[in-house]
Amino acid sequence: MTPVAPEALIQQPETFAPESFTDAAAAVARLEALYSQATNYLCEAFMRSMAEPAPADQRIRAFYPEIRITTTSFAQVDSRLSFGHVAAPGTYATTVTRPDLFRNYLIRQIGLLIKNHGQPVTIMASQTPIPVHFAVASRPDLTVP
Repeated sequence: MTPVAPEALIQQPETFAPESFTDAAAAVARLEALYSQATNYLCEAFMRSMAEPAPADQRIRAFYPEIRITTTSFAQVDSRLSFGHVAAPGTYATTVTRPDLFRNYLIRQIGLLIKNHGQPVTIMASQTPIPVHFAVASRPDLTVP
Protein backbone atom coordinates (compact mmCIF):
# COMPACT_ATOMS: atom_id res chain seq x y z
CA MET A 1 0.00 0.00 0.00
CA THR A 2 1.31 3.46 -0.91
CA PRO A 3 0.98 6.14 1.78
CA VAL A 4 -0.96 9.27 0.85
CA ALA A 5 0.98 12.50 1.13
CA PRO A 6 -0.58 14.97 3.60
CA GLU A 7 -0.83 17.57 0.81
CA ALA A 8 -3.22 15.26 -1.06
CA LEU A 9 -5.71 15.60 1.78
CA ILE A 10 -5.98 19.37 1.42
CA GLN A 11 -8.46 21.00 -0.94
CA GLN A 12 -7.41 24.51 -1.98
CA PRO A 13 -8.16 27.01 -4.71
CA GLU A 14 -6.17 27.03 -7.92
CA THR A 15 -2.75 28.53 -7.31
CA PHE A 16 -1.08 30.94 -9.69
CA ALA A 17 2.59 31.61 -10.32
CA PRO A 18 4.14 34.54 -8.45
CA GLU A 19 3.97 37.81 -10.39
CA SER A 20 6.42 40.73 -10.27
CA PHE A 21 5.18 44.32 -10.37
CA THR A 22 6.80 47.71 -10.82
CA ASP A 23 3.42 49.45 -10.56
CA ALA A 24 2.12 49.70 -6.99
CA ALA A 25 -1.56 49.99 -7.94
CA ALA A 26 -1.32 46.86 -10.11
CA ALA A 27 0.42 45.00 -7.25
CA VAL A 28 -2.37 45.95 -4.84
CA ALA A 29 -5.01 44.92 -7.38
CA ARG A 30 -3.34 41.49 -7.51
CA LEU A 31 -3.29 41.31 -3.69
CA GLU A 32 -7.01 42.09 -3.69
CA ALA A 33 -7.73 39.46 -6.35
CA LEU A 34 -5.80 36.75 -4.48
CA TYR A 35 -7.46 37.62 -1.16
CA SER A 36 -10.92 37.66 -2.74
CA GLN A 37 -10.31 34.34 -4.49
CA ALA A 38 -9.15 32.72 -1.24
CA THR A 39 -11.96 34.04 0.96
CA ASN A 40 -14.64 33.25 -1.64
CA TYR A 41 -13.28 29.70 -1.85
CA LEU A 42 -13.51 29.32 1.93
CA CYS A 43 -17.02 30.79 2.06
CA GLU A 44 -18.27 28.50 -0.71
CA ALA A 45 -16.75 25.49 1.06
CA PHE A 46 -18.35 26.61 4.32
CA MET A 47 -21.77 26.91 2.67
CA ARG A 48 -21.36 23.43 1.13
CA SER A 49 -20.44 22.00 4.54
CA MET A 50 -23.66 23.44 5.98
CA ALA A 51 -25.70 21.70 3.29
CA GLU A 52 -23.86 18.39 3.09
CA PRO A 53 -21.26 16.58 5.16
CA ALA A 54 -17.66 17.47 4.42
CA PRO A 55 -15.32 14.64 3.46
CA ALA A 56 -13.80 13.33 6.69
CA ASP A 57 -10.40 12.72 5.13
CA GLN A 58 -9.88 16.18 3.60
CA ARG A 59 -9.23 19.67 4.84
CA ILE A 60 -10.15 22.90 3.10
CA ARG A 61 -7.48 25.61 2.98
CA ALA A 62 -6.93 28.95 1.31
CA PHE A 63 -3.96 31.20 1.92
CA TYR A 64 -3.27 34.88 2.53
CA PRO A 65 -1.63 36.76 -0.31
CA GLU A 66 2.02 37.70 0.20
CA ILE A 67 4.14 40.60 -0.94
CA ARG A 68 7.88 40.05 -1.28
CA ILE A 69 10.82 42.25 -2.23
CA THR A 70 14.46 41.34 -2.67
CA THR A 71 17.22 43.92 -2.70
CA THR A 72 20.97 43.44 -2.91
CA SER A 73 22.07 46.95 -1.96
CA PHE A 74 21.50 49.63 0.62
CA ALA A 75 19.09 52.28 -0.61
CA GLN A 76 19.48 56.00 -0.18
CA VAL A 77 16.18 57.02 1.37
CA ASP A 78 14.76 59.95 3.25
CA SER A 79 15.75 58.94 6.79
CA ARG A 80 12.83 60.90 8.22
CA LEU A 81 10.49 58.21 6.90
CA SER A 82 9.90 55.11 8.98
CA PHE A 83 8.35 53.27 6.03
CA GLY A 84 8.80 52.60 2.35
CA HIS A 85 12.22 51.02 2.61
CA VAL A 86 14.07 48.07 4.07
CA ALA A 87 17.15 48.59 6.22
CA ALA A 88 19.55 46.14 4.62
CA PRO A 89 19.95 43.88 1.59
CA GLY A 90 17.87 40.71 1.73
CA THR A 91 14.48 39.27 0.94
CA TYR A 92 11.52 40.62 2.90
CA ALA A 93 7.97 39.28 2.84
CA THR A 94 4.68 39.72 4.63
CA THR A 95 1.16 38.43 4.31
CA VAL A 96 -1.69 40.85 3.73
CA THR A 97 -5.24 40.68 5.02
CA ARG A 98 -8.14 42.77 3.70
CA PRO A 99 -6.12 44.65 1.06
CA ASP A 100 -9.37 46.31 0.01
CA LEU A 101 -9.47 48.18 3.35
CA PHE A 102 -5.80 49.19 3.16
CA ARG A 103 -5.62 49.94 -0.59
CA ASN A 104 -4.32 53.54 -0.37
CA TYR A 105 -1.85 52.68 2.39
CA LEU A 106 -0.54 49.66 0.46
CA ILE A 107 -0.18 51.63 -2.78
CA ARG A 108 1.87 54.27 -0.93
CA GLN A 109 4.07 51.71 0.86
CA ILE A 110 4.65 49.51 -2.19
CA GLY A 111 5.25 52.52 -4.41
CA LEU A 112 7.96 53.77 -2.07
CA LEU A 113 9.56 50.33 -1.84
CA ILE A 114 9.75 50.10 -5.63
CA LYS A 115 11.04 53.67 -5.97
CA ASN A 116 13.55 53.52 -3.11
CA HIS A 117 15.03 50.15 -4.01
CA GLY A 118 14.61 50.09 -7.78
CA GLN A 119 13.25 46.55 -7.54
CA PRO A 120 9.87 45.03 -8.37
CA VAL A 121 7.70 43.48 -5.71
CA THR A 122 6.43 39.94 -6.11
CA ILE A 123 2.84 39.04 -5.27
CA MET A 124 1.87 35.42 -4.61
CA ALA A 125 -0.12 33.16 -2.32
CA SER A 126 1.65 32.61 0.99
CA GLN A 127 1.85 29.44 3.06
CA THR A 128 -0.23 31.04 5.87
CA PRO A 129 -3.81 29.73 5.89
CA ILE A 130 -6.74 32.10 6.31
CA PRO A 131 -8.98 31.03 9.21
CA VAL A 132 -12.45 30.27 7.89
CA HIS A 133 -14.09 32.54 10.46
CA PHE A 134 -12.13 35.52 9.01
CA ALA A 135 -13.52 34.76 5.55
CA VAL A 136 -17.08 34.19 6.76
CA ALA A 137 -17.06 37.31 8.95
CA SER A 138 -16.54 39.54 5.93
CA ARG A 139 -19.67 38.17 4.24
CA PRO A 140 -22.89 39.61 5.71
CA ASP A 141 -24.93 37.19 3.59
CA LEU A 142 -23.57 34.19 5.54
CA THR A 143 -24.93 33.20 8.92
CA VAL A 144 -22.99 30.91 11.18
CA PRO A 145 -25.40 28.66 13.10
